[in-house]
Amino acid sequence: MDRRYFTCVLCGGRPLSHERRPVQSGQINILSKNFAVDATVSDILCNKCRHKCRNISRKREVSRCTISDKDEANDPSFTSPKRTKLTVMSSPPSVSLPFLSSTKSHGYCFVCKKPGPKLISISNHARLHVLIVGEIIIPSGARCCASHMIDGKLSEKDIEKIKTSEGVLLNRTSVYNIIQDLREIASRNTRLDFDDEGSMDDDDYKILTGLTRGEFQDVVSTVTSINSTKVRSKRTCIAIMLVKLRTAMSNKMLSVLFNMTKHQIRRAVKSGRKALMTDFVPQNLGFQHITREAVIENHTRQLARDLFNGSATTDPAILVLDGTYVYIQKSSNFAFARRSYSIYKHRPLVKPMMVVTTTGYIISVLGPYLADAKNNDASILRHMILHNTEEMKSWLKEDDVFVVDRGFRDVGDVLGDLGIQMEMPSFMQSGEKQLTTHDSNISRVVTK
Repeated sequence: MDRRYFTCVLCGGRPLSHERRPVQSGQINILSKNFAVDATVSDILCNKCRHKCRNISRKREVSRCTISDKDEANDPSFTSPKRTKLTVMSSPPSVSLPFLSSTKSHGYCFVCKKPGPKLISISNHARLHVLIVGEIIIPSGARCCASHMIDGKLSEKDIEKIKTSEGVLLNRTSVYNIIQDLREIASRNTRLDFDDEGSMDDDDYKILTGLTRGEFQDVVSTVTSINSTKVRSKRTCIAIMLVKLRTAMSNKMLSVLFNMTKHQIRRAVKSGRKALMTDFVPQNLGFQHITREAVIENHTRQLARDLFNGSATTDPAILVLDGTYVYIQKSSNFAFARRSYSIYKHRPLVKPMMVVTTTGYIISVLGPYLADAKNNDASILRHMILHNTEEMKSWLKEDDVFVVDRGFRDVGDVLGDLGIQMEMPSFMQSGEKQLTTHDSNISRVVTK
């Protein structure tokens, strides 16, 4: 028997015996008019294509308004009919486009040609990104290695590695879907686009986020707990939170800049904050993110060693502690508003405790603490040591040095119990009006 009887005349597939039907006389015109297929009664249709022809024969509705503007103008009583959505039917690949095309295979990666089985199907969003950036059409269902996908997209380096061929054949449905996707991207009209790395330079990144483009990329690369969505990517989510911290704009203003709704901005800020606290902060802040030996070797100045080493046989860890201020708005909660009001600064604030090295490297930021009289520098440090915040007791060792100001004078007994040496400026004795040269420049209070 001729092999054409086992091949569907429309899709080209080879259906099983119970799924193939001969072409009826009424289906010949439908195939010719809608799919540009010349069929005869001796050809075969699969069950799926047969249903397509049956649906077309049942629905003979007009998909476009064919009444001309002249008829509309001549007839005052003319009422424009409701336009129905254009139905695009599948058809054989017959539209040739001058684009590069990648291979389509489920057995190996279309980027590096590595065989499976651990391959993932590339999403429509990633395929559209490759078309825009590299002018390469990737067939639907193509698979690649998971390592090539970053934030749901292929990187520019991987796009350059794609093995391509000249020209591509598409059907009407594929062309229509590409046009619709491009229209959707054009309709968004995003004001600030952090997904396109070339749309802004380092100065723009610095002004908006406080970070350069390279620093921003380093922060984003450490975040793994944010999933990119259709509305915003991981880069956009982190950018929204950094812009809000940098500029203190309202969510309404940010929604205008990023072309999103106010509720989407709020969810993005919440997701960005949680992700940074989970993925970024523990790796870059706190006593446990860096070893004591690394601080002594890489973040301690030689001048500090000469001044504060004293009689220690080994190099101590020299840390500088001081409380700073973060100004806040007045709270509607009376109890919190009272405790956060600073009599010294005459405004509401909170006090984080900074722990840095002599080179300025920030080891930890503890707090924030309230601004009332119960939370001076000495009481904050006492609280940190007694509660072993961030397990700092196991990090510190005897003969380590704390460089502090006179506000820490009441916590010397606690530091002395740990064997920590406290260095702070000298006090004038009773009756003195000025410190001597020796006391001003060299002498210091040592508590051990």
